[in-house]
Amino acid sequence: MKFPWLRLIEATTALLFTLQAVRTLFSTLFGVIYDAVFAGPFTPVAALVGLLLLLAFLTPLAAPRNTDRVRLALPVAVAVAAVARAPMTVDNHAVRLYSSIVVVAAGGVYLAALLRHTPGHLARAVVLALIADQLLRALGNTWDVTLRPAWLVPQILLSAGLILLARYLSRPGMAYYELGEATGARLGLLGALAWAGFLFVETSLLSLPNALARWSDGSYAVLTPLLLGVTLLAIMPGLREAVIRAFGGDAVHARLWGLALILIALVGLAAGRRLPGAAGAVGLLAAQATLLLALPHLLAPRANDTPERVGLWLAVGSLVFLVLNFAYAFAFTYPYTLMAFKGIGLPVVLVAALLATLPALLRPVSIAGAAEADSTGWATWAVVTLALVTVAAAAARPRSFEPPLAGSAIRAGTYNIHYGYDKPWHHNLEEQARAIEILSKHDLVVKRLSGKPGTGKSTVIRHLQNLEAQVRLIAPEAETEALQVVLAEAQAATGSLP
Repeated sequence: MKFPWLRLIEATTALLFTLQAVRTLFSTLFGVIYDAVFAGPFTPVAALVGLLLLLAFLTPLAAPRNTDRVRLALPVAVAVAAVARAPMTVDNHAVRLYSSIVVVAAGGVYLAALLRHTPGHLARAVVLALIADQLLRALGNTWDVTLRPAWLVPQILLSAGLILLARYLSRPGMAYYELGEATGARLGLLGALAWAGFLFVETSLLSLPNALARWSDGSYAVLTPLLLGVTLLAIMPGLREAVIRAFGGDAVHARLWGLALILIALVGLAAGRRLPGAAGAVGLLAAQATLLLALPHLLAPRANDTPERVGLWLAVGSLVFLVLNFAYAFAFTYPYTLMAFKGIGLPVVLVAALLATLPALLRPVSIAGAAEADSTGWATWAVVTLALVTVAAAAARPRSFEPPLAGSAIRAGTYNIHYGYDKPWHHNLEEQARAIEILSKHDLVVKRLSGKPGTGKSTVIRHLQNLEAQVRLIAPEAETEALQVVLAEAQAATGSLP
């Protein structure tokens, strides 16, 4: 193949769409579960969504095993995922839910076909997809800019470009095979469980700088560029070869390396949860580095020519991924109604991290294929890394906020934001945040006005009416309990005014 990096671009983009769809799917699924369990009643639609969810994660079973059909499955799966990715930008709960299900289903078929066709691209494509996902989330202040309604037209163009690229790569003269045909690639049960654990830990914690900041009480503005830099280290030219030369000389050293990765990952995650500040943040970043270093161990050389059931093992891994996600969600959402889930958040993450790093111990690195690092490639990587980290740092820089004035009384309020949705399940997290900010600022202004000599009641009332109009304009469908509390307290404060 003249341009082997074209397949890498295709794989990276397809996996990025799948990561975005997984996040969107679980977010919108919350609405279905909440309405069915709490609002009620349990409808056939909820049952249908549950069935479609299960089928979407079992689609690797449908991936072909025949060589020619695998070559056809790649562009078809890419086309389906690319077409379904565009509606995910529409701010409609049902549209996002069903389109994300289709993308996840197509992504499963593509991943199984990729592992049969060019499995050597898997690790690098996954890391590149994580890098792109982190950057897009940083540009949107934790909310992926490509999942917003304004991104619909660019997404259509991007999807069309990906479809054309996949069609170009499917031409007979462009087909090529790496590990899949030369030595054989074996995922197996161990690799499937590792993939499930890796995908869960990345999408739930380690690839999310806001989650790292929450776990460690660290700074989001600091952790965002640091996390991106650590992830970029995984594709640094020569790193893999250096590891192989250092630890691949004999089985003992290779297994010690694998054991070290497991221990660093587990200790780092535990430290990130238990130790506040810099120590916890460093532990989480170290865990991210170890999971990325263990990723290439997902695949092992196949000892014979018997075709492996990649689709079956990926389906098993997908089911384990679902179990981990639901256990983790219940650990944080329902620990006080379902006592069995209380306090299991960290254990679930540790189990997943163990699964993700275990192949590094049981599938030691091989010294075969070690090569000297390309100095030209290293320089390019360094420039790109510096540029991307700088962009992420600028995007994550905290915005200025006017602190409240000190007073004799302190009033605290809590806001229960359900994944950023309003009552009809439109995603308006930013509007809700702006409404809360306006409420707090105007509450202070009202108190200043009511305490200012010469201020009449009519002046304060007009200010209150302006406040209510602003909040309802920003989030007309949002919960208004906080607004009513502020208005009632502010109106009470004007009772003594003339």
